[in-house]
Amino acid sequence: MQENKIQENKNKIERKMKTITNIAPEDVILTPVLTEKSHKLSEKGKFVFICRIDATKPQIKRAVEKIFGVKVKKVNTMIYRGKVKRRGIFVGRRPSFKKAIVSIEGQLDIGKITEKFTLPANK
Repeated sequence: MQENKIQENKNKIERKMKTITNIAPEDVILTPVLTEKSHKLSEKGKFVFICRIDATKPQIKRAVEKIFGVKVKKVNTMIYRGKVKRRGIFVGRRPSFKKAIVSIEGQLDIGKITEKFTLPANK
C-alpha cells in the first residue's frame, strides 16, 4: 500500500518534470518591462521581464543565460493576478502574469534587450 503511493508520487513528479523541461527559452520570456523603475534597476544590473505564468526560476535563469549570453546571479518572481473589471453589466478579468526580476553578473545594455524582442521592420 505504502509502496504504491510512493510509486504514484514518483510518476507524477516525472510527468511534471517532462512537461516543464520541454519549454524553449524563447517561449519562457515573453517581453521585457520598459518603465522608469525598471530602467533604474538596470543600472544596478537587474532586468525585469514578463514570463510565462507556469515558468520556474531555473527555467527563467536558463532562458536569460541562453538568449543574452550572460551569467545570472539571482531570479526573483512575482505573480500578478488579473483584476476583475466591469463595464456596465459586463464583467471581465484582466490577464494574470508573472514578472521576473533577474540580477546578472557583468554588464548588459538595455538596447540589446529591446532589439531581441522587437519585430523586424517591413521593407
